[in-house]
Amino acid sequence: IPANSFYEWQKVNGRKVPYNFELKDQHLMTFGGIYSIWRDRQGNEKLSCSIITVPPNSIVKPIHNRMPFVLTKEHERAWLDRNITDPEYLKELIKPYPDDNMRCYQVSQTVNNAKNDDPWL
Repeated sequence: IPANSFYEWQKVNGRKVPYNFELKDQHLMTFGGIYSIWRDRQGNEKLSCSIITVPPNSIVKPIHNRMPFVLTKEHERAWLDRNITDPEYLKELIKPYPDDNMRCYQVSQTVNNAKNDDPWL
């Protein structure tokens, strides 16, 4: 699941303060996820997916108790390879992203409302 960043919120004195997390080189990051194809009661095919979460790295930890599973560039192809089915191998890939290429900064409260849908968010 490609993304340029993700938000997490820190609770401070009863209010939520949003932070943006991104790669230092500002390249897209890839979240590891799982997907399912299923049929609803009317027989229509549906697709759904979920982003896997992991314990936080040292950049995210002061803000939140978990983070999305971000694949390293070296592991993206393996994660998407349908021929790799060894669950133990895949579990080894699921860990917090290395902190040395990640940064965070506080952002506007505007991100707290899903109705605010601007490109700069």
